Amino acid sequence: MKAVILSHENGGSYVVDKTGSFKFVKGYESRPIGTEINLKPAPVVYFPKVVVMAACFVLTVLLGTFAWMWTAESHFIYVDVNPSIRLTFNRFDRLIDATPLNESGEELLSDLNLRGNSEEVVVSLIYSVKSNGNYDDAEYPPMFLLTFASLRDHLRYIYAYSMAEALESNGLQNVTIAKIYGGDYRYIARELGISPGRVRLANAMMVYDYHATELYEFLNMALRDLITKAQ
Repeated sequence: MKAVILSHENGGSYVVDKTGSFKFVKGYESRPIGTEINLKPAPVVYFPKVVVMAACFVLTVLLGTFAWMWTAESHFIYVDVNPSIRLTFNRFDRLIDATPLNESGEELLSDLNLRGNSEEVVVSLIYSVKSNGNYDDAEYPPMFLLTFASLRDHLRYIYAYSMAEALESNGLQNVTIAKIYGGDYRYIARELGISPGRVRLANAMMVYDYHATELYEFLNMALRDLITKAQ
């Protein structure tokens, strides 16, 4: 491409090409200003096919790993009040699924668009229940049961602690909330279609009630009675 030399500076020359673009090029200091020169085309760099294939493979692996981490289940929080809901989070503590465990839970979720981390989601649920009066005994403030379960045991304690701070910072410290670690009861609860926290409280009730013969006698108790009597 042809260009005209405008000046010599900084160890090279400033030129303007036929498209009107200004460029700095090395050399040509010996040529007079105003001289027309032929610019050398920029060298074309060819990447070996194997390098391109390797880069594509690495990119595919990275995207696949991220997709797996985003969709893989990491920890669960069950919210019981009258609606009962299971919340599933990934390794980034982002909600990937909200499953109702009863009809009230299904009704509540139909009016909500939940998203975000565990603290944001649980706080939104509690606010929604309080504002709609969607709980068993309207004579008393709602009593919530939060059950934490995780595929990695240490996470349930971490998220329970951060949840307590989130509730307090959102002005929910006056709401009665029982926080339960229910990892050991998660598989039984899944078979029964209820939260592990309710199973754990019912099991505690059965231990102290020598006349009880079946766990089912306590599973359907009002949540308020189950929490106050089992703890």
